[in-house]
Amino acid sequence: MKCITGCKIGLVGLLVSMFSIAQAVDIVSGNTTVSLKGFIRVNMLSASFDKASKSSANDADDLSAAHYFPAKVIKCNLPTIKECTPRTFVDLTSRQTRFAINTSTKLDDGTTVGSVIEFDFLNTNVTGSNSVVSNSFVPRMRLAYATIADANGTWTFGQDWTTFQTTDTYPETVEFLGTTDGVIFNRQPLIRYTTSGGFSIGLEKPATTLEAGKNKLVANASALSLTNPTFIGTSRIPDITLKYVFKNADMSVAVRGLIRELGYEGTVVASGKQISIYEIGYALGFSGKFNFDGGDVRFTVDTGNIGRYGSFGSAKDGVLYATSQNAVDVNSTSKDIKLDLTNSTLYSLAIKWNYDTQVRSTIAFAGQTIDLDNSKKGNLPVGSLPTQIVSSTGWFFNVFYSPIKNFDIGFEFGQNLVSNLKYRTTDFASDKLKPQVKGTVNRFELALKYSF
Repeated sequence: MKCITGCKIGLVGLLVSMFSIAQAVDIVSGNTTVSLKGFIRVNMLSASFDKASKSSANDADDLSAAHYFPAKVIKCNLPTIKECTPRTFVDLTSRQTRFAINTSTKLDDGTTVGSVIEFDFLNTNVTGSNSVVSNSFVPRMRLAYATIADANGTWTFGQDWTTFQTTDTYPETVEFLGTTDGVIFNRQPLIRYTTSGGFSIGLEKPATTLEAGKNKLVANASALSLTNPTFIGTSRIPDITLKYVFKNADMSVAVRGLIRELGYEGTVVASGKQISIYEIGYALGFSGKFNFDGGDVRFTVDTGNIGRYGSFGSAKDGVLYATSQNAVDVNSTSKDIKLDLTNSTLYSLAIKWNYDTQVRSTIAFAGQTIDLDNSKKGNLPVGSLPTQIVSSTGWFFNVFYSPIKNFDIGFEFGQNLVSNLKYRTTDFASDKLKPQVKGTVNRFELALKYSF
């Protein structure tokens, strides 16, 4: 629907028109076009956790209840918990409903200025929600950015998908998280320039997530007594992202790079001394999409100091640990404490078939390995934290049916395995890492979606 300059349309009329047609609403005024688009979606989800694992959620409104987040699958069969009680979460929700406002303005010199603002209702803060009566959920901002494009390239500034990912390699899924175990997924504030030749460079918001660790050299000492107990680290420079994309009608291939400064600044409680530790992390990625007659193949491979960029933060960016007994007494200095960066490898593969113009399906496999043990130097984080995942894998198969234009019905079954969960015993003089029973999550989901 288009409203040309000079016509009048009320807000109620606009909304009625928007939901009565299966296309975006375009409002044109001079050289500017405002597009209203999005979708209405309802999902029925069921997630079953076996006796070796459980979700950290206690409420079906918590996203980690029916949805699968590897870092939220808590391992059982620890010394204090012999096994979990098998549990199934069932949820029926419209929280994935999405609404976006896009603008595009053509200037006299040929430059195009655009903007995107996008919201959904998947806010992890469920305070105030009420599944008994109202099922009310507040909107959350997904994207908010502006672009300036000319014949040479495009500037992007605001909150967008990180340059270190390729959204066109995400498979079509019923579960909105998709290939969770092997995906690079991050939205954050950034400034990016993309040339007309396909090369992008970005400066993006930094963040460091850390675990507290302890080396066997301090076997008789308590865990590091540092301020900033949540171990949210610091960075002095933005994350630097690089990407080159080659594409034609049949394929799209991307080579990606990530450079990060990761650090920690705090105070050792025993000595009152300030410590400041910084390390540089690197990661590389290769991904692509290949079309064939009746479908496509999509893949991703990423490795390096990926940390929070991978699998919805399954791995911490690094581990802080003591290198000597001095680290926990009044003589401590930054030299007595070390930051080891986590190494991760993530991968995914998806194949899609279009049976006809209305029916299609996708089968996908994804996984990740996380080196928290720093090449077995004995610096694994202390305790039995749920984030200590060494590896996880998952697969799914779905079928979509589109009976009419812009209306989709999807069915999906998936299984995820969070494996080789480890913890260190209190005997720090030894390097024994005890493997845990593998935890399995089985998922079934049905979705109905109307796009406009």
